[in-house]
Amino acid sequence: MHTAFLLSVSADSPARQKMAMWPPVAAYLASGWCLFEGFKREDDGTTHFGGYAEAAEQIFLELGLCKVGDAKLQLSDNMQHQRAKLVEDAKASAQKSGCMGYSEFPRILSYVSYSDVWELPIYHAGLYGIVKGFMAFLLSDYSGSNCPEHVIPKKLRSLMRERGKKLRLTAEFGRPYKCIVDSFKSYQLVDWLHFLETFSLFVLRHDILGSVMQELWDKLRSALLHYFRIVVVDDDLLAPGSTFNNDVRHQAQGNLLRYASLVEQHLPESLLTYNLHILVCRLYKQEEARGCTATCGELWVERGDDVTGTQLIGKGTKLKHGALTDAVQHVTQYLHRMGQRHWTEMMSGVSQQPLEICSYTMAHKRGDELMWSVAHRRARTRVSFYAKLRFITRHGSETLYIAEIQHFLRAVNGAADVLRLAVCKRYPARYGLPNMRSTEDIMTAKFQHQDAHVQTVLAVDVSELDTKLVTAKEGNKLYGIVYKNTSGMA
Repeated sequence: MHTAFLLSVSADSPARQKMAMWPPVAAYLASGWCLFEGFKREDDGTTHFGGYAEAAEQIFLELGLCKVGDAKLQLSDNMQHQRAKLVEDAKASAQKSGCMGYSEFPRILSYVSYSDVWELPIYHAGLYGIVKGFMAFLLSDYSGSNCPEHVIPKKLRSLMRERGKKLRLTAEFGRPYKCIVDSFKSYQLVDWLHFLETFSLFVLRHDILGSVMQELWDKLRSALLHYFRIVVVDDDLLAPGSTFNNDVRHQAQGNLLRYASLVEQHLPESLLTYNLHILVCRLYKQEEARGCTATCGELWVERGDDVTGTQLIGKGTKLKHGALTDAVQHVTQYLHRMGQRHWTEMMSGVSQQPLEICSYTMAHKRGDELMWSVAHRRARTRVSFYAKLRFITRHGSETLYIAEIQHFLRAVNGAADVLRLAVCKRYPARYGLPNMRSTEDIMTAKFQHQDAHVQTVLAVDVSELDTKLVTAKEGNKLYGIVYKNTSGMA
């Protein structure tokens, strides 16, 4: 006999409001998790939520001026049950309670938390509910030469179009880039995710947005990607190196609140949406109650595994003559750098054990992606042979490169030791863009001509390639954009 337990309820906002017995999303007290009061816009009568930069008057409950997150507006589990019972027994007004009665889930299932059982639809609320509205404002139509404040001018929109044409995606990335200027009205959820995570880093570079809009975008992007990306939760959440510690979570919460505050100060009230309110109000607490929000998001994403290792794909070509001589040189150079003495002795002729080297065009780095090389014949409109390389010498020093993978080598000695190497051209890189704060999501390298970087070719272990890159070339610059595969799986 088996017993089933309800762990969570995942639904869009209208469905959640009905199941939770909370008011519709257009109501003044629609939050469900708090009692913060929205306001009606005079021009169209829609409900919006402020209280980020400045406190807002709370009329229904006569609580005076409050900001979003004010402790006296928060609802504990007990308070949720109490108000539901009062409304059901007709002892309290549904309109002033922010509740339409008792939800069947917490009523019947005593172990269910009234607040925590409901999962936010983070991708729909974040992408359709916030990002789409923000970009629609930036790309607002206007006539004549007088561009409204904070709207992107037509001249810069042409530059955005040209940049979009230069993007080259990896093989498995999914949907191609659709011009944000001309096609954003037809963007689907995954298109917005692609743009937020990857394409915007190149298309919306520092010269497109003004300082205020750039800060708005940076804060929004950083906050949403924290909630959209699956992270491995460490046993010790307070450890300094933890990817999910309280400092990281507070920073994400602060970035989202800063975005909301700047919207309230600088942009139209129409952007103070219900979706923005519930994300600011609830995401941090949902994360506290349920862990990483992306693991229960409404997009199907690949759950990363911890398997390590590398597999070269295909039969491979056994090298002979000149090609073998070049390969031996690459292998010897790698062994010298890594200080692998038993291999080094064999390569120098001290050992008589036979050596076999084969060339491959593709490799699969477990826990990461399928990697192509320049030698792979399918590498045309989509390329998967650019990768981030943190090159470490035998002395432990590290240099950042964008690596262009030429081909892969598999070397086996008589003792059955195996090396799996990627022969790469290296382009010295740095994080960030010119005149932009440093970010590890985008890299800039100087792209030299073919005859100028022959000396930069070397072999590295495939495991040293950190991640593949979406790339764009502009003049003598090569830009590498890191993506975490939330968009790649869609």
